[in-house]
Amino acid sequence: LKWIIIPHHSFEATGLRFATFDWNGEFILNLAKQNPDINFVLKPHPRFKHGVIKNKVMTEEQITKYLTEWEELPNCSTFDNGDYFDLLIKSTAMITDCSSFLGEYSFTGHPLIHLISKNSVGYNQLGREISDKYYKIRSVQELGDIFQRVIVENDDFRKEERQYINRLLTKREEGAGSYIANYLKEKIGG
Repeated sequence: LKWIIIPHHSFEATGLRFATFDWNGEFILNLAKQNPDINFVLKPHPRFKHGVIKNKVMTEEQITKYLTEWEELPNCSTFDNGDYFDLLIKSTAMITDCSSFLGEYSFTGHPLIHLISKNSVGYNQLGREISDKYYKIRSVQELGDIFQRVIVENDDFRKEERQYINRLLTKREEGAGSYIANYLKEKIGG
C-alpha cells in the first residue's frame, strides 16, 4: 500500500484557506508511525513550508523537525519532483486538502480522503460536485475512522459513487481546447 499525503499552503485569511495541516499534521504523522506496513509519501505544495511558517502554524524549527521525523520513518518519504504522474498512478490512496488533485486523482480509481478546512472559501459548482464524491473529513476523529474503514478494513464504500467524477470530467464530445475556446467566445461575446 502506498498513500500520498498532499498538504496545501493556503492558511492566509486573504487566500483560499484550503490548508488543514494545523489540525491534522501531527495526526497524519502518527498514522504513519502506527501503520508501518503502509508506505506514506508526503508531497507538500511547493509553498507549504513557507505557508506553515508565515501563518505561525509552526516555527521554522518545528516544521523542519516534522519533515525530518517524517523522512526518518522507514515507511515514509517525501516527494518534491515536479512530475508526479507516476506517483499518482502507483499509489493506493490519497489524503489531501488541495483542490487541483480532486479532479486529477479521480482517474486512478483509488480512494481520496478530502480534508476540509472550516475556513475554506469553498468551491465552484464543478468543484462541489467532485468533492461530494470523496470521503470528506473535518476532524481527526473522522480521519481516523475513515482511514480504519477504507484502508485497514479495505472497505472503499464510495468507489461506485466516484465513477461519476470521471463521467463528469470527460462528458464533452468536443476536445478540451475546442470546449474552452467556445466557452470563452460565449462569455466574451466573440
